[in-house]
Amino acid sequence: MAQLKVIDQSGFLYIWQKIVAKFVAKESGKGLSTNDFTDAYKTKLEGLSNYTLPTASTDTKGGIKVGTGLEVDQNGKLNVTSAGSVAWSGISDKPEVFTPDTHTHAQSDITGLSDALAGKAASSHTHAQSDITGLSDALSGKIASTEKGANSGVATLDSGGKLTSTQLPSNVVVLDNGVIPSQYIPGAFEDVVDGYYDSTAGKFYEESTKETEITGVAGRFYVDLTVVNGSPVLTQYRYSGSAYVPVATYVSAMSNNEIDTAIATAES
Repeated sequence: MAQLKVIDQSGFLYIWQKIVAKFVAKESGKGLSTNDFTDAYKTKLEGLSNYTLPTASTDTKGGIKVGTGLEVDQNGKLNVTSAGSVAWSGISDKPEVFTPDTHTHAQSDITGLSDALAGKAASSHTHAQSDITGLSDALSGKIASTEKGANSGVATLDSGGKLTSTQLPSNVVVLDNGVIPSQYIPGAFEDVVDGYYDSTAGKFYEESTKETEITGVAGRFYVDLTVVNGSPVLTQYRYSGSAYVPVATYVSAMSNNEIDTAIATAES
């Protein structure tokens, strides 16, 4: 398996120093670039002045004002808001026939309808279960809703078609995505001990000052919390019964040379 390289705090500071050296710092009061467009453009810009829109006339294109009974909507469209009254004869292109619109009426709007309906018999009626073909057979295959999740009844399933934990005996372990939860594993986290490793003495201590030695237990794992460059090294060891053996890891910090190689590859 290929070893995974990561950038630690020291590597990040090294990269930051290279970034600072590569780019020019912004000066106060200046923009991102200098005035590098041509003098001709600069002269033309300086010669521009505010433009005044002339009033429109029969001979001049220009701006117009919205008069009475008109408005301009948000899309710039001119609409008539009020045109006053117009005689029917003065309207051109009007239709000869007006098709009625679909509409409804309340019962009270129709003369005599309420009285006519009051004399009618109600249409509601009932049927015995035996009068409906197949109903008894269909119902016999159903269970009562009161039996769901009830004692001596029928268990219910969750959205995944599985029994819920509330319907299982207390001594049944419920897996979490196929994994036994830690609360069901006795001493699941008791075999990992944090401490401070002394490579010279080959011992683990409770304090960074290395005063109280931790007694090694065969098969137990130990994590080194010794701080280097502001961060704990977190190297893992397994006690063999006589010595602390480093646990092989596939993650390590990139060296400055490796960072230089990666940057050169990205720039090429």
